Amino acid sequence: MVARWANEGLCSADYIDRWQAWLALPLQQLAPLMCGDAEGWGPAMRQNSPFAAAAMGPNIRQSVEDGSKGLSRKTPLIS
Repeated sequence: MVARWANEGLCSADYIDRWQAWLALPLQQLAPLMCGDAEGWGPAMRQNSPFAAAAMGPNIRQSVEDGSKGLSRKTPLIS
């Protein structure tokens, strides 16, 4: 998922870089970061998590993917 964010420009480089670094860690180091404050990044990282798609059911996940087709970073979400 993080690779997709990077390849498709779906997410800020700050989140991409942090998730790539976090996911390279052993589980014993990753878990406290994901559950804690993580130097102020914890809440933001939990809101922008590569695990969100896995937590959704397949029908919801497909609806989200179908709904995002045709959008680009330049497509305004709110007008």
